Amino acid sequence: MHIRDVERKLKSGDYGLIGINILSKVAGFKGKEDMDKLEALGHWARILSDEYGPVFVVHQADGTAEGQKILDQSQLYKSKTALQQEIDFQIMIGKTHDLLEQQYRYINVVKRKSLLGGHRNAGQRKTLSPVLKVSFNADNGCWGISRDCRFRDNEQGQAPGTSSSSQEEPGIVVGNDQAQDHPC
Repeated sequence: MHIRDVERKLKSGDYGLIGINILSKVAGFKGKEDMDKLEALGHWARILSDEYGPVFVVHQADGTAEGQKILDQSQLYKSKTALQQEIDFQIMIGKTHDLLEQQYRYINVVKRKSLLGGHRNAGQRKTLSPVLKVSFNADNGCWGISRDCRFRDNEQGQAPGTSSSSQEEPGIVVGNDQAQDHPC
Protein backbone atom coordinates (compact mmCIF):
# COMPACT_ATOMS: atom_id res chain seq x y z
CA MET A 1 0.00 0.00 0.00
CA HIS A 2 1.30 3.43 -0.94
CA ILE A 3 0.41 6.78 0.64
CA ARG A 4 -1.24 7.74 -2.68
CA ASP A 5 -3.59 4.72 -2.36
CA VAL A 6 -4.63 5.78 1.13
CA GLU A 7 -5.19 9.40 0.11
CA ARG A 8 -7.19 8.35 -2.98
CA LYS A 9 -9.43 6.12 -0.83
CA LEU A 10 -9.99 8.84 1.76
CA LYS A 11 -11.02 11.34 -0.92
CA SER A 12 -13.65 8.89 -2.22
CA GLY A 13 -15.67 8.64 1.01
CA ASP A 14 -16.50 9.93 4.46
CA TYR A 15 -14.70 7.98 7.18
CA GLY A 16 -15.06 8.38 10.96
CA LEU A 17 -11.84 6.52 11.81
CA ILE A 18 -8.80 5.72 9.69
CA GLY A 19 -6.90 2.54 10.56
CA ILE A 20 -3.43 1.72 9.22
CA ASN A 21 -1.86 -1.66 9.95
CA ILE A 22 1.30 -1.46 10.06
CA LEU A 23 2.43 2.16 9.56
CA SER A 24 6.03 1.32 8.67
CA LYS A 25 4.82 -0.92 5.81
CA VAL A 26 3.15 1.99 3.99
CA ALA A 27 5.22 2.93 0.94
CA GLY A 28 6.09 6.50 0.07
CA PHE A 29 8.65 9.17 0.87
CA LYS A 30 11.21 7.92 -1.63
CA GLY A 31 14.79 8.29 -0.46
CA LYS A 32 13.93 8.19 3.23
CA GLU A 33 14.93 5.17 5.28
CA ASP A 34 14.16 3.81 8.74
CA MET A 35 13.71 6.61 11.30
CA ASP A 36 13.41 9.36 8.70
CA LYS A 37 10.71 7.43 6.81
CA LEU A 38 8.88 6.63 10.05
CA GLU A 39 8.95 10.28 11.11
CA ALA A 40 7.63 11.32 7.68
CA LEU A 41 4.85 8.69 7.90
CA GLY A 42 3.92 9.92 11.38
CA HIS A 43 3.70 13.49 10.14
CA TRP A 44 1.66 12.33 7.12
CA ALA A 45 -0.76 10.49 9.47
CA ARG A 46 -1.12 13.69 11.53
CA ILE A 47 -2.00 15.63 8.38
CA LEU A 48 -4.56 12.93 7.46
CA SER A 49 -6.14 13.32 10.90
CA ASP A 50 -6.46 17.07 10.40
CA GLU A 51 -8.12 16.59 7.00
CA TYR A 52 -10.22 13.44 7.42
CA GLY A 53 -10.55 12.39 11.08
CA PRO A 54 -8.77 10.33 13.75
CA VAL A 55 -5.99 8.04 12.52
CA PHE A 56 -5.35 4.79 14.38
CA VAL A 57 -2.06 3.12 13.45
CA VAL A 58 -0.47 -0.13 14.51
CA HIS A 59 3.30 -0.28 14.94
CA GLN A 60 5.64 -2.83 16.47
CA ALA A 61 7.68 -2.59 19.64
CA ASP A 62 11.45 -3.09 19.52
CA GLY A 63 13.45 -5.95 21.02
CA THR A 64 13.69 -4.33 24.46
CA ALA A 65 9.95 -4.93 24.89
CA GLU A 66 10.36 -8.70 24.71
CA GLY A 67 8.96 -10.35 27.86
CA GLN A 68 7.85 -7.10 29.53
CA LYS A 69 4.37 -6.48 30.92
CA ILE A 70 4.54 -2.68 30.95
CA LEU A 71 6.12 -0.89 28.02
CA ASP A 72 7.05 2.75 27.51
CA GLN A 73 7.00 4.92 24.42
CA SER A 74 10.77 4.64 23.86
CA GLN A 75 10.24 1.00 22.90
CA LEU A 76 8.70 1.64 19.47
CA TYR A 77 10.57 -0.17 16.71
CA LYS A 78 13.06 2.12 14.93
CA SER A 79 11.93 5.23 16.82
CA LYS A 80 12.97 6.75 20.12
CA THR A 81 11.45 10.21 19.56
CA ALA A 82 10.62 10.83 15.88
CA LEU A 83 7.29 8.99 15.65
CA GLN A 84 6.38 9.74 19.27
CA GLN A 85 6.43 13.50 18.66
CA GLU A 86 3.61 13.05 16.12
CA ILE A 87 1.41 10.95 18.41
CA ASP A 88 -1.41 12.40 20.50
CA PHE A 89 -2.45 9.16 22.19
CA GLN A 90 -0.36 5.99 22.45
CA ILE A 91 -1.27 2.55 23.76
CA MET A 92 1.23 -0.29 24.08
CA ILE A 93 0.66 -3.98 24.75
CA GLY A 94 3.11 -6.05 26.79
CA LYS A 95 3.43 -9.78 27.40
CA THR A 96 5.52 -11.68 29.93
CA HIS A 97 7.32 -14.99 29.38
CA ASP A 98 5.99 -16.28 32.72
CA LEU A 99 4.35 -19.64 31.90
CA LEU A 100 1.52 -18.95 34.35
CA GLU A 101 0.61 -15.74 32.50
CA GLN A 102 0.92 -16.76 28.84
CA GLN A 103 -2.78 -16.05 28.28
CA TYR A 104 -2.50 -12.43 29.48
CA ARG A 105 -1.52 -9.20 27.74
CA TYR A 106 -0.94 -5.88 29.50
CA ILE A 107 -2.42 -2.85 27.76
CA ASN A 108 -1.31 0.56 28.97
CA VAL A 109 -1.57 4.18 27.88
CA VAL A 110 1.95 5.57 27.55
CA LYS A 111 1.13 8.99 26.12
CA ARG A 112 -1.90 11.21 25.96
CA LYS A 113 -2.06 14.85 25.13
CA SER A 114 -4.71 16.98 26.74
CA LEU A 115 -8.00 17.11 24.88
CA LEU A 116 -7.62 20.88 25.01
CA GLY A 117 -4.22 20.68 23.33
CA GLY A 118 -0.65 20.26 24.49
CA HIS A 119 0.85 18.32 27.36
CA ARG A 120 0.08 19.02 30.98
CA ASN A 121 2.34 21.53 32.71
CA ALA A 122 4.92 20.46 35.27
CA GLY A 123 2.94 22.20 38.02
CA GLN A 124 -0.23 20.18 37.39
CA ARG A 125 -0.98 17.07 39.42
CA LYS A 126 0.45 13.77 38.25
CA THR A 127 -1.81 11.66 36.07
CA LEU A 128 -2.23 7.93 36.28
CA SER A 129 -2.31 5.67 33.25
CA PRO A 130 -4.36 2.50 33.47
CA VAL A 131 -2.70 -0.83 32.80
CA LEU A 132 -5.33 -3.38 31.87
CA LYS A 133 -4.55 -7.05 32.32
CA VAL A 134 -6.55 -8.90 29.67
CA SER A 135 -6.75 -12.57 28.80
CA PHE A 136 -5.99 -13.53 25.22
CA ASN A 137 -6.86 -16.78 23.48
CA ALA A 138 -4.39 -17.17 20.61
CA ASP A 139 -6.48 -19.98 19.07
CA ASN A 140 -9.49 -17.78 18.34
CA GLY A 141 -8.14 -14.23 18.82
CA CYS A 142 -10.57 -13.52 21.68
CA TRP A 143 -9.73 -10.94 24.38
CA GLY A 144 -11.26 -10.75 27.88
CA ILE A 145 -10.80 -8.29 30.75
CA SER A 146 -9.23 -9.71 33.90
CA ARG A 147 -10.12 -8.87 37.50
CA ASP A 148 -6.87 -6.93 37.94
CA CYS A 149 -7.20 -3.17 37.58
CA ARG A 150 -3.76 -1.63 37.40
CA PHE A 151 -2.50 1.93 37.36
CA ARG A 152 0.99 3.23 36.67
CA ASP A 153 2.21 6.63 37.75
CA ASN A 154 3.52 8.24 34.54
CA GLU A 155 6.27 10.09 36.34
CA GLN A 156 7.54 7.52 38.83
CA GLY A 157 6.53 4.19 37.31
CA GLN A 158 4.99 3.40 40.68
CA ALA A 159 1.42 2.91 41.86
CA PRO A 160 -0.13 5.48 44.18
CA GLY A 161 0.22 4.58 47.83
CA THR A 162 3.08 2.15 47.27
CA SER A 163 6.71 2.55 48.13
CA SER A 164 9.68 1.14 46.29
CA SER A 165 10.08 -1.40 49.12
CA SER A 166 6.52 -2.71 48.68
CA GLN A 167 6.06 -6.46 48.27
CA GLU A 168 3.54 -5.81 45.51
CA GLU A 169 4.68 -5.53 41.92
CA PRO A 170 5.79 -1.89 41.30
CA GLY A 171 3.23 0.20 39.50
CA ILE A 172 0.33 -2.11 40.25
CA VAL A 173 -2.86 -1.54 42.21
CA VAL A 174 -5.31 -4.40 42.28
CA GLY A 175 -8.88 -3.40 42.76
CA ASN A 176 -11.97 -3.52 40.41
CA ASP A 177 -14.19 -6.14 42.00
CA GLN A 178 -16.83 -5.46 39.32
CA ALA A 179 -14.71 -6.93 36.51
CA GLN A 180 -14.86 -10.64 35.82
CA ASP A 181 -12.41 -12.96 34.17
CA HIS A 182 -13.71 -13.63 30.68
CA PRO A 183 -13.11 -17.22 29.58
CA CYS A 184 -12.99 -16.47 25.81
